[in-house]
Amino acid sequence: MSWRDENPGRAYAEIKGRSYGRELPTGFFFNKKAVLDRVGKTAAKALSQMGAYCMRIARNSIRTSKKSSEPGQPPHSHLGTLKRLIFFSYDQPTMSVVIGPVAFRNPPLAPYNLEHGSDQPVANPRRRERKVGDGGEIAIGRASGGTTKLAKNTLLGNVSVTYTKILTPRQAALANQLQAQLYGPKEFLIKPHPFMRPALEKTLEHFGQIWSDAVRTSA
Repeated sequence: MSWRDENPGRAYAEIKGRSYGRELPTGFFFNKKAVLDRVGKTAAKALSQMGAYCMRIARNSIRTSKKSSEPGQPPHSHLGTLKRLIFFSYDQPTMSVVIGPVAFRNPPLAPYNLEHGSDQPVANPRRRERKVGDGGEIAIGRASGGTTKLAKNTLLGNVSVTYTKILTPRQAALANQLQAQLYGPKEFLIKPHPFMRPALEKTLEHFGQIWSDAVRTSA
């Protein structure tokens, strides 16, 4: 979804599941000759400044924490991935600046769902359905008869988990129970945690000043 004001040469923030796709459009960064030739140095400078300002606000609003943020607040970052993947670039069809995250590899709709929330249950990417013949969890902590590894960023924190080959339905049921304890339910609804809309709204408060400064310094 895009949000735009009514002024020409406007900035808008775009947050889609695949805003940029999986490849960042570096050919449309504002220091590229093709962009400067198309919009002019003054407009390119203003749009670039607005994009950079909005990008910084969005990134800074995402705090690092092991806990989840409250619904309606920007999401917390566990590994910093979302913050690192927020960029801005020139949007050729609308002659505007687009600010938003590059799509995740897994799950690709994660940025969109964080911004807007999900209407349908979303698969938990960390959950696995353990079956007979698979490798699976047999204990949280160390236990005999298996291999113990460190499971990071679980609901219980960073904990040791012992795995082995599942030989019986009872072992499979136990492994799935332990999966739920470690990673939560198989599916869940995501409540909105907007981070691009608030950043855009703050940026638009400075729209006139940024544009006038670009015109004055380019004269």
